[in-house]
Formats: sequence, structure tokens, C-alpha cells
Amino acid sequence: MPHTETRYCALLIDLDGVLRRWPETDHALEMEHGLPPGSIREAAFDRPLLQRAVTGELTDNAWRECVAARLALAFPDARASDAIASWSRPYGDIDGAVFALVKHVAKKLRIVVVTNGTSRARQDLDALGITPHLFTVVNSSEIGIAKPDPRVFFAAMEAVGAEPHQLLFVDDSPSNVNIAQALGIRSLCFSGAKSLEDF
Repeated sequence: MPHTETRYCALLIDLDGVLRRWPETDHALEMEHGLPPGSIREAAFDRPLLQRAVTGELTDNAWRECVAARLALAFPDARASDAIASWSRPYGDIDGAVFALVKHVAKKLRIVVVTNGTSRARQDLDALGITPHLFTVVNSSEIGIAKPDPRVFFAAMEAVGAEPHQLLFVDDSPSNVNIAQALGIRSLCFSGAKSLEDF
């Protein structure tokens, strides 16, 4: 039987940890506003609160207001509101090597960002200059479910109009990658631009 090469039609790619980078810590910002090191991310990424933000129960602004309120309650002498306002201004930084690969692949494949993002995700993508290179965005806060729920991948398949075997998926979370692979999507657990290039 002759070998038939799989014809991929789209690359599904995660945003944070793959395309976008953030500083390793917020310690300088926290020190400037009288907060203990690590306190902002501890409050912001508290799992139940973050889940409400990335599934659309809370808007991005409401999530950040909750973070500021929690910090103000825990550290009444700190300038929590100012700290969160400063923390919220940046949009992160694009990984240039990864973005170059994505733009190259975009000549042949539809690029779909699949992100567990807040309601600000599309604004971030615009600000970072990514949007013009995308076919579409599957954002958890817009569809009400977050990775690794398989329904996120079904939403991506529907958006592209493709079957699992026609898709590629890249994410830095092993649990997300495992679910995608179980659905029949060829997937990569991202560890750097070289791993993506090889993939």
C-alpha cells in the first residue's frame, strides 16, 4: 500500500509560555508598593479565582479588581490598587524565535491561538502584533470552558473545519498536550524554539 502523507491544515498554538513571555518575578514591583515577594501572583493565580476569569464568569477588569481587593485585605499598609494597576499595564513580550517560526508556518497552515485567556486576550494579541498572522482565536473566556477540557479542542476543530488528524497542537502544559493527543491531534509539549522548529 503506498504511503499517504498526512496533510495538516492548521497549527493550534498556546499563548502564554509559548508565544508570550512574562518576567520571572514581580518582586521589584511588589517591593515598590509595599507587598511581599510573590504576593501578586499568589493572589492572581489562586486557582478558583483564575478559573472564574478564564471561563468568562469574571471579566478581566473584575478579576484584577478582586486581586487588588485580596491584597488590600491581606496587606492593609501596602498600595495594592496601585500595584495591580502597574502590574496590569504590560502585555508581556513575544518570543521572537517562536514568532518567526509561526509566521513562516503561516504560509502553509492556518494559525489558531488556543488560550486559557481572560476577556483581555484579544486586546493583548492586537497590542503584541500577533493578530494579523492568525486565522482565528479560541479563547476560553469566550467559550466558557478551559483547557484541558476536550471541548476546547472540539471548538478549535469546528473553527478550522478540520478533523483531529489534520491538526498540529503546541502547548507548554503536559496535561493539555495529553488530552490533544488522546483526541488524535499530533501534539508537542513545548520546551523552546528548537523543539518547535524540530516539530
